[in-house]
Amino acid sequence: MLHPGATIGPVPTRFARIPVTKDPALAEALDRVAPLVEPDRPAASLVHDLAIRGAEAMLAERQHDTEGIERLIEHSTSANPGFDVDVARRIDELAWGR
Repeated sequence: MLHPGATIGPVPTRFARIPVTKDPALAEALDRVAPLVEPDRPAASLVHDLAIRGAEAMLAERQHDTEGIERLIEHSTSANPGFDVDVARRIDELAWGR
């Protein structure tokens, strides 16, 4: 039922909302990026974009770490790893006399 004189505004999003507390750490982060965004940008929109970019950065960091570990494995198991393999095999004996 519509009421006379009632204004129907924009339909809210169909996506679930996530409440976020603007604690001191979040407030500081928003203040730090404020000079980089348009002044009338809604905080919720900025938090949304920062969350997406943060997720991408975390995934890129994980990928970088994984690639680094793979390079170390490949290097250390190669025919010429850059260190004395015999010393590495005997490291406990040489270090601790075992």
